[in-house]
Formats: sequence, C-alpha cells, structure tokens
Amino acid sequence: MHVDEYYSSDSFLLESERATFFIVTNKDAPNQKLIKAKANNPRENYLVVVISETENVLSVSSGGGYFFANYIVDIITKVVQYHMQGNILGEIELPGLDTCKGFNGEKDDKILYYSFTNYQSSGVLYSY
Repeated sequence: MHVDEYYSSDSFLLESERATFFIVTNKDAPNQKLIKAKANNPRENYLVVVISETENVLSVSSGGGYFFANYIVDIITKVVQYHMQGNILGEIELPGLDTCKGFNGEKDDKILYYSFTNYQSSGVLYSY
C-alpha cells in the first residue's frame, strides 16, 4: 500500500520535526489517532502510533514541543499532555468540569493558552 492510499481517509498533518511527520488520522481508528511517519520511508508498515485511539474522540493540538490530547468524557473535557515521542506526561488539571480548547502554539513557545467555557460564562482565557 502506498502512503497516499493510507491518507485518503480523513487525515491531516499536525506537526513536523525534521524528516518526521505527525499526522492525525481516522484510518482504522474512527475516534482518531496520532501517527508519525518518516519522510524518507512513509509506507504503512513503518508508521508508528504516537497517541492511540480510545473510546473517546481525540482532538489533538501541539505547542511548546508537546502534544495535547483533548477528549470529551461524559460531557467533560479531559486533556492529556504527551512528549512528542508519545510518552504521557499526565492529565492537565483544568479549572472546572466543562469545555476546554486550545494548547496550540509554536514548538519553542514557553506559554500556551487555552479557553475554558461553562454554562456560567462565555469563556475565560488561561495560560499554561
């Protein structure tokens, strides 16, 4: 199978680091996963899963040299921080139990921002 056939599903490039591409895809993962591919050898049997699919839909962002996996679990946002190699750093403590979005930025950013929204407010911006 050629790499173009693999990525014909809903996939997009999230991040790149030298000759490595980090791609969010739903290929064989309806709730999405994050994979990495080497530019010089992108064939399917050389792809590596960085963040596996779970029972909750994955929405992933990157910033500060990390990945942030955002899941909605029982209508509450859960965010897990990962090293770019796929090692879990841990769950991020959020200011409450509602919706969170963000954690986007450049690789060298020291501060990332995210928004938190609940039924009492239209949204508050936080730094991380």
